[in-house]
Amino acid sequence: MRKMAVTRSDKRNFWALVAEKAGFGFALSFAGPYTVLTALAAQLTTSAIVIGSITTVWNGALFLPVSFVARWIRNHSERMPIIRRLFLGRALAFPVVALWLFFTRAADPVLTLAVLIAGMLVFCLSDGANSIPYIDMVARIMDSKTRAKMTWQGLLLGGVLGIAGSFVVQRVLTPGVMPFPVNFAFLLGLAGLIFFGAWLCICLVPERDVQAARHRAQVEGDAADRRGFVEILRHDRVFRRMLLTRLFTGADQMAVPFYTVFGLTVLKLSPETVGLFVGAQTIGALLAPIIYGWIAVNSGAHRVIQVGALVQLSSPLIGVAVVVLGAVVPALSPAIALAFVATGFSNSGMALGYYNYPLDWCPDCDRPNYMALLSIVSATSMLAPLIGGLVAQSFSYLALYGFTALLVLLGAVIGVGLPDMRMRHT
Repeated sequence: MRKMAVTRSDKRNFWALVAEKAGFGFALSFAGPYTVLTALAAQLTTSAIVIGSITTVWNGALFLPVSFVARWIRNHSERMPIIRRLFLGRALAFPVVALWLFFTRAADPVLTLAVLIAGMLVFCLSDGANSIPYIDMVARIMDSKTRAKMTWQGLLLGGVLGIAGSFVVQRVLTPGVMPFPVNFAFLLGLAGLIFFGAWLCICLVPERDVQAARHRAQVEGDAADRRGFVEILRHDRVFRRMLLTRLFTGADQMAVPFYTVFGLTVLKLSPETVGLFVGAQTIGALLAPIIYGWIAVNSGAHRVIQVGALVQLSSPLIGVAVVVLGAVVPALSPAIALAFVATGFSNSGMALGYYNYPLDWCPDCDRPNYMALLSIVSATSMLAPLIGGLVAQSFSYLALYGFTALLVLLGAVIGVGLPDMRMRHT
């Protein structure tokens, strides 16, 4: 993309997107699928498979809509009206669950679980369907370095706010402060309020700027030139390697939801420890933008993917260490929180790595299909928590963490071959 003078409109859009991304991260400290939502599900059922389904629903609903949206959006030039409507749906999802918890007091655990899953579906379907128009919008109005800068600054600010959020979670979930399930209703309601604020921020980006950027970029090709999924996979071997890396490193999701369950049920840590887990994950998410942002700007998104794969590998290895050593030295049990540091760190690298890397070379007209293929591969991780629950329930947590580490290691090895694709074009 040709370098252009930075205008007042560019600055407004930049900071609006930074604020939206920061708000998203802050809100998730009160409604994270691996911490607060898993802890809520653990209060409603003891089934590891059902608890694992929380993150299965989360990941599946985030990624599955993308392939359908990619086909639909190619015939629609507008982006911001779609983005605003979907982000509003996202903002309203958890307040409804919070109201249910507050007024019913979770008298029927099965029905409450159904309401929780329904709320997650609305949230994730809205957010997942929005990923294609959002990424396309950002790619139109920002070059590679500006995207990386916006992403890491938004993640960093969200991480700083998330630290404060972790203390709130820890306090609210401390026994005696608020009764169950009012405590969880408070957290989900607070998350919804912050998501609404993030929606207001995204509304500051006008459609005219997105369309102007589209014309300036002289989007190449028409509908007849666009490649389908099979053609992209056949001819783009770099993208194939990236997808394989994402597929195998995504196996870390087998273990992630069970760090909380393992800590509460096996290690017998107190309920307020969930706040410690949120804080640990937030610390990882806080450090990641600084490190990943520097790597992305100076070395490229492929290095972010490679480093992120090693961080993903460290998470199940920490689980193995705690299972083995914790049985000998019980004082080491709280070290399971380190797995959340690694999880927060690796999750923050997704946007700077996988979702930024293809934008360095894929043609503008093929961008929706590239993002759709990435999301389809990412959607396979929705089955990982269910498989993890089966492994944990049928064998042991040690078997779960060890198996997860082997799969992630394979993905890390594949990712070593990813080249620097900046300023190149397929």
